[in-house]
Amino acid sequence: MEEARHICIELDEPSGAADCLFLLGKVYETQGKFDIAMSTLEQARAQFNQLGAGPGPANCLRLLGWAYFAQSQYEAAFSAAKEAKSAYTELQAYRGTAHTLLLLSAIHCDQGQFSEAYSAPEEAKSLYARMGDKLSIAESQLSMGRVLIKQGRYNEAHRCAQDAKDEIVRAGDSRALRTHSHYLEMSIGARANSMRLTLL
Repeated sequence: MEEARHICIELDEPSGAADCLFLLGKVYETQGKFDIAMSTLEQARAQFNQLGAGPGPANCLRLLGWAYFAQSQYEAAFSAAKEAKSAYTELQAYRGTAHTLLLLSAIHCDQGQFSEAYSAPEEAKSLYARMGDKLSIAESQLSMGRVLIKQGRYNEAHRCAQDAKDEIVRAGDSRALRTHSHYLEMSIGARANSMRLTLL
């Protein structure tokens, strides 16, 4: 990736260089290397801003938001997410808007702001539905389920998890089903424990 970025610079392809920086930042963020991820994403964002219009700066802000969130820096995460969402909305970039709503849900949920945490993935789900993106609809439903589990509303969380599973099955993506299986099992387990406690 770094080698590709240097090639783009040598060929005077600033857009390609910015894209490579963004992807590098994404890899570092996924690996939990937050300091280098954030500095790389800030570099990418600066380059995208120089190039003018497009979703590049908003994409960087969204990933910066996730990096801040992973470090429990909620104020910085919220600021980055709100700025990203505003930029996506202005561009009518519905997928980016929906992705950012899931980040906002996670931020709100961790801070106990459950009403906002639940409404954000509901809105994201509506946007994904307009695009016919079944897997992302499922991700929205799982986000809603996480909020419900935090509130101890296990039956409702289980329904969200089951709806998400149904969407994944309809999409025919067995890998996604395996990826989310832990959460599905957790939801089912939480519901079973809730029922057991009710009967005691």
